[in-house]
Amino acid sequence: MKKVLSLIGVLLMLSGSVFASQDRQQIMDETMSISNTTATADASIEDADRVSFFINYDSDGGTDVTVRATIAYSYDGGENWVDARFLDFAGGSTFQTSEGLFMDGTHFFWLDDEPTVPLVRIRATLDESVRSGLGEGDTADFDVYIVRDN
Repeated sequence: MKKVLSLIGVLLMLSGSVFASQDRQQIMDETMSISNTTATADASIEDADRVSFFINYDSDGGTDVTVRATIAYSYDGGENWVDARFLDFAGGSTFQTSEGLFMDGTHFFWLDDEPTVPLVRIRATLDESVRSGLGEGDTADFDVYIVRDN
């Protein structure tokens, strides 16, 4: 009887819920300025169930520095890139293809469905409309963290 109860206990423990692991990785740490107008970072999302991005944005200087963030997929190991649609709190339930960031703080983007591609790229570009008004002291720190649920 003791063996039967032990076996039942082991089976109950093995049949419990298994929670997925979460992987968080910093993929970009840039200071955007008139002399550094574009930055990109690639990350593997193969086998990820959900993918989200946390962007810490902090501008310095007297002029607002607007950085435009875009996301792209690669289905062939980085040879070709296709613009990705993503969601963010600012857009609500409307898909975005790019987002202009100009307010200090943490911004959150996420990919809607389970991705079926192995690579994702985030690109930060200094917005064309503000470039001419920027001086050397006008900068924006742009840090990107990717979170993957596996």
